[in-house]
Amino acid sequence: MGKEIKMLEWKPEYEVGVQVIDENHRKFVEMVNHFVEMMNNRSYLHEHTEVFYSLIHYAEHYLIREEILFKDLEYPNLSQHKEKHSRFIEKIKSFQQNHVSDDPVICEEMYAFLINWFNEHILQYDREVSGFLKEKGLP
Repeated sequence: MGKEIKMLEWKPEYEVGVQVIDENHRKFVEMVNHFVEMMNNRSYLHEHTEVFYSLIHYAEHYLIREEILFKDLEYPNLSQHKEKHSRFIEKIKSFQQNHVSDDPVICEEMYAFLINWFNEHILQYDREVSGFLKEKGLP
């Protein structure tokens, strides 16, 4: 990896207008940026465990919290949403199992996966869900 990777910059247009969802998204951006910093400094060779721990914690805490909220509000597409979350968790666990500390290719693949998750799930899918949440009166 010769070229420095740009960090994600949180922008107001990323907000969906539902506090709990926006907090989850900002936390995800922080984690991605920490990972990018480690990649740029090549410290992922020694600190990769921290990245996986953070992502698993994100999945277990933030995504599950989101699913509970959706269930409580009787979101009609909950099963599809949970499936997307499950695939995210499986992919992160796969990266963790396949990670070799001296092979930056896995980190590059994981970075691409995280950016794709940000663009497709967070910016697109969760934006669509926010309309339902606002109808239910969430701030």
